[in-house]
Formats: sequence, C-alpha cells, structure tokens
Amino acid sequence: MEASSGKIFLSEQRGTIETALYQRNCTFNFDTFFNEHKGPFDPLYLFNDELLEGAATIRMDIEKPTYIILVPITGDLRYTGCGKVLEDVLVGQLFVMKLDRESNFSISNPYESDAISYLQIWIAASDDRPMLPYTVDFELGMLPNALISLIADQDKTSPFNLNIGSFEGRSEITYQKRGSASRFFCFVVAGAFEVEGRLLHAKDGLALWDTDAVEMEALSNNALILTMEI
Repeated sequence: MEASSGKIFLSEQRGTIETALYQRNCTFNFDTFFNEHKGPFDPLYLFNDELLEGAATIRMDIEKPTYIILVPITGDLRYTGCGKVLEDVLVGQLFVMKLDRESNFSISNPYESDAISYLQIWIAASDDRPMLPYTVDFELGMLPNALISLIADQDKTSPFNLNIGSFEGRSEITYQKRGSASRFFCFVVAGAFEVEGRLLHAKDGLALWDTDAVEMEALSNNALILTMEI
C-alpha cells in the first residue's frame, strides 16, 4: 500500500501552558507556545487538551471568524459567549459555536473542587455568516467499533465533518472522505491505533492529505479516537 502524505503530532512534543487555574496542552502553536514545526493544519488552527481546576473560569479571545468545538472528557463544562449565550455541555455531548472576528467566550468549571478535562478545537471560518450554536449527544456504547457522527443533522452545509469512536483491540475501519480536496486529522483520546501505517498512542495527533480513504486499526481495548475532515 502506498503511504499517504501526512504528519504526526506526538503527545510529548505538544506545548504545555500551566497556571494555578488550568493546564493547556497545545497540538499547534498557541499563546506562549511556539515551535516552527507546529504550525496550523489549515483551516484547523487550535487543538488543545485542557484541564480546568474547580470553580475556575478562563476567557478565550478570537481574532477571526471561527468555529469553536468543545468536547468534555471528564466532568461537565459551562460555556458563556459574548452574546450572553449560556450552555452547559455534558460528558457525552459536543458543542459547536461560530463566532465573529474580535469576539470572546468563557469556559467555566461548575464543580467547586473537582477538575474537569475537555478538548477545545478551533476551525477558521471562510465567512461571517451567523450560525446557531448546537449540541450533539452521543453514546459510545451504543455503536461499538464504529465512528459516530458528531455533526447535527440540520447542519448539512458544515465545512467540516467530526466523528468519534470507541474500539476494541484489532478492530478495523476505513473512513471514506466526503471530498477529494479535503484533509483529515485525527486525535487519539485513549489507547493506541495504527492509522495509515502510523502508530499513534494516547494524545497523539495525525494530519493526512492527498488520500481518499483512511484505514484505522485499534491496537488496545477501549481505544477512543476523534476524527475530523476539513
């Protein structure tokens, strides 16, 4: 099999930004983290694995039109937008919001003493057209060894496709891309996978291009992966 063009983003090479309120592990350059080899995988320009301490709130500033995607991993979170949009996002849900340039939003931990962890993803938008925020529910146990779509049914014009899946060891799947010009990114939340011949461990990411299909095999039980077509 001819190897597809790609780039691995190893967990141990991510940038870590830590304060008394949060720990932020950045796949791409962000804030004070910069590495010449960690530029964005356009239009995906932020993919953070974050931990927020109990009762803490952080504010995020957006410079350009952007889709904001939040995926709780352990513990629920609270999103507050500049338009006073308030949303509690639970474990087993994904939240998508589109913000205009020069906007901001906040993420809060609703628990007094327990930390929460979540994925925060930013995808640059090509226009300023408004989009209603939405939440998608998913239950990994209902569809094992398969990818579950995380795009709301009503959002047929979404410029990206998101999926998540939980797999047992040696389970295999082939993801067929929606468009030949789009690109593929995946992030291993837990466990280990082989994706297009590349070995990925927990918190590793992989960017692929110039391929119409992506072959994946879980190498451990309860392996969890998030995939994106952009």
